[in-house]
Amino acid sequence: MERIFIQELRVGSTVDQPFLVKAKSVRQKKTGEAFLSLLVGDRTGEVPGNLWENFDEAERSIEAGDFVRIRAFVGSFQGSPQLNILSIRKLDPGDIDPEEFCPSTERDVEKMVEYLSRVAASLEDPHLRVLLKGFLEDEAFVSKLRRSPAAKGLHHVYLGGLLEHTASVVKICEAILAHYEGIHRDLLLAGAILHDVGKVEELDFERGIADYTDEGRLLGHIVLGSLMVRERILSIPDFPRSLESELLHILISHHGEHAWGSPKRPKTVEALIVHHVEDLDAKVVGFQQFMNQSKDPQRPHWTLYHKTFERFLYFRDGERKDPPGKEKNET
Repeated sequence: MERIFIQELRVGSTVDQPFLVKAKSVRQKKTGEAFLSLLVGDRTGEVPGNLWENFDEAERSIEAGDFVRIRAFVGSFQGSPQLNILSIRKLDPGDIDPEEFCPSTERDVEKMVEYLSRVAASLEDPHLRVLLKGFLEDEAFVSKLRRSPAAKGLHHVYLGGLLEHTASVVKICEAILAHYEGIHRDLLLAGAILHDVGKVEELDFERGIADYTDEGRLLGHIVLGSLMVRERILSIPDFPRSLESELLHILISHHGEHAWGSPKRPKTVEALIVHHVEDLDAKVVGFQQFMNQSKDPQRPHWTLYHKTFERFLYFRDGERKDPPGKEKNET
């Protein structure tokens, strides 16, 4: 049977194909009878599915993060598709094509890497130029950058999301440089490129779910990124101490406030700009992702309640779009 992606599901059809389990729980019907409730996904989205009876074996053997083959009838609940599961079995991850389950950036990855390299090469300060060259010509680092998500749940939660977020922050910072005077261009752009480098070690995206690594949980990307940058700085002869301090300040203050996990609040104009730009980019994309994925079935121009933003989101006709997965070529 040809694969039908979640965004293509039609009520009344049947499916028999692999899915990624994203959540699992045992719930009760109004009659008090138990059933197995799953949230399953692929690269285009998520859909709930229920196994109404004979679920003991599935409940014991299947966990979030597992790949399963589901045979189901596509029903409807509150206006959205729902899988009424007829059978389910766990699959070997080696038999799965990960591209079917990992949403990816819509933008051209190579063009974004080239853009960052071009900006890095344009810096006048030789020490910052060498520092950035060390990162962007490191094949192991760039390979991780190409694949890493930018966050676990709020924004850019897909392969290449970190690269897309970084390129966007740099591009906005370039526009700000054309508007304001008195800004240290090289420091601002170097900080914009490096502000989230620690996320290549903080997060992974194996099996289609963004999650924290051990180092990510223990240290977090701010500490990891500062250590990564500091290590490379130590290998560059005569790197100015004051330049090092200002650059590292951008990294450790880019979350803006102590309550948001920032060890320091911005104390230079360059750090202030990077903080507000990266926060803006994260929140705009976070809004857009939620509007794409969480429509309120009872209110056609509203989303469901967003717990992090603590509000409902409104969108106009035509404002929603397909989730990540379809390639675009623009940088």
